[in-house]
Amino acid sequence: MQYFNLTRNDRNKALATNFQESYLIEEIIDTIRKMPSDTEIEKRDKAMISLNFLTTPRISALQTLRIGCVKYDKSQDAWFLFQDPKIVETKLANTIKSFFVGNNQEIYKSVFDWIEYLKIQGFTENDYLFPAFTPSFSKEKEPILILEKQKIKSQSTIRRIFATAFEGNGLAYINPHSFRHSITRKAMEMPNSPLLISALNQNFGHRFDSVIISSYGTIAENMRVRVLKGFGG
Repeated sequence: MQYFNLTRNDRNKALATNFQESYLIEEIIDTIRKMPSDTEIEKRDKAMISLNFLTTPRISALQTLRIGCVKYDKSQDAWFLFQDPKIVETKLANTIKSFFVGNNQEIYKSVFDWIEYLKIQGFTENDYLFPAFTPSFSKEKEPILILEKQKIKSQSTIRRIFATAFEGNGLAYINPHSFRHSITRKAMEMPNSPLLISALNQNFGHRFDSVIISSYGTIAENMRVRVLKGFGG
């Protein structure tokens, strides 16, 4: 049994992570702003990336969110995403309440317009927020996509949505989870960063404030150099 016990060095090696690349907040907003929203699938994709920016759920959650997960807290005058592990696939089956980050009404609108569109199409609160599209043919034998009340089957499909959007804006693809790094790094530059970090930590579904720093708080080398060069002494 002693043979199977890990040393501290072994545990550290297993937990070691490389620096996680992330977009600037301005790059995310610019990409969302440039995404088209003329067709059904374009509306869905823009709403998906918008909600990922506002609440940073995991891909498994994006895949299983229901329309009713987007809620309004009247007492706080704030919108939030409620992830109930009984219906949404969350990490460790945690219940997560994530208030929308920022106050960019254009990004809010992308989400609300999509929800309104789904309801017009007969979708209910219990239907998937980002449903799948099935290839089909029109009466004229033209290829079309049919909006279904089914979830997107593959997480690779969701990753392709993000890749298409950012590569279309001249940016390299970085996984959707990197939005947490983007937001955390921006928060660390703000005057009220301790309060922001604590609020974000709860938004991400973590129990301890130290988790957000260790997981998402590493800073880019150019920023680290700038901070260190400005150190007095």
